[in-house]
Amino acid sequence: MSLPAWSHLTPRLLAAALLLAGCGRGEPVEGAPPEAAAGTAQAQGGGAPLAPSSKARTSRPGVTAAAPAQPAQPACPDAGAGPEPDAGRLHAFVRAKSRAAQLRDCFRRSLLRDASAGGRATFQFTIGSCGELSGVRVAERRGRVDDPAACVASAMRGWRTSFRPAEPVTVEYPVAFSASM
Repeated sequence: MSLPAWSHLTPRLLAAALLLAGCGRGEPVEGAPPEAAAGTAQAQGGGAPLAPSSKARTSRPGVTAAAPAQPAQPACPDAGAGPEPDAGRLHAFVRAKSRAAQLRDCFRRSLLRDASAGGRATFQFTIGSCGELSGVRVAERRGRVDDPAACVASAMRGWRTSFRPAEPVTVEYPVAFSASM
């Protein structure tokens, strides 16, 4: 039994139909601006029509969608609930086994490229209310530390501390790159 000539289009037509059926249901668009939340009730059938400024932009030109009506949840449930960062606890956090291993690995990889690598770098970063590190940068360098410092800065961007300061706190933290790492 042979298939009709149009049968190769069936999977494509089915996918297109499913895609179109899901459009326009008022489902949230990731990255929608917060001001779009105010117009969601009108978009779902009640009240006055949405103003053009209250529509969320998507990655495709000419396509808009309303943002969710409910307020955004905080990134973490205990945002700003403490503890505040202090030097001793920050040192213990950085020197914990997994993070110390990251520092050591960055330095060892740089030694493979440059046997004279070593020195000291001071990192500046901000601890947010959910413990995330942002704005990580190398504030000061002494010695040949460009390569390991860049590697450590990249690793630090993925760290999340147990600190939950009420307001973001900017910190400077020195790291010595030496054979004793």
